[in-house]
Amino acid sequence: MAVVLHAVEHGSSAHLEPISEKTALDAVALAEWFGSEQLRLLRGTREERDEKRLDRLVDLLRSRYPGQAPLRDLYLRNGFAAEEVRELAAKFPASLKLENTQTGIRGGRPSEIAKLIQPAAYEPTKPPKPSRLAPSSGVS
Repeated sequence: MAVVLHAVEHGSSAHLEPISEKTALDAVALAEWFGSEQLRLLRGTREERDEKRLDRLVDLLRSRYPGQAPLRDLYLRNGFAAEEVRELAAKFPASLKLENTQTGIRGGRPSEIAKLIQPAAYEPTKPPKPSRLAPSSGVS
């Protein structure tokens, strides 16, 4: 970029002039601007992808697990790598958290568990049972 800026500044005599410090700094500033613009454009796509993956994980934890599941199961049975789940938990702490389980009576190593923050809020609501004391319609 510095060469292009230098050529714009000096035209056909650019090959006779040394590149100035100002031209080099302008080239660096321009490269940084282009880089930040590229990241800004990509950020929206990344956030959208992460939100979709979180929605998929939350739906999975709601429907197939009781609001929590070992990272190992999420990977082996559902394709969620442990690192991805950790990143989602860090990025969306209001929805998901990670915990380590304690070893059981028979031993074994502890498991890392992905847990919904409010599993009860994600359970489908059941319709109320009809009351036995409800008045009859009067039709016999």
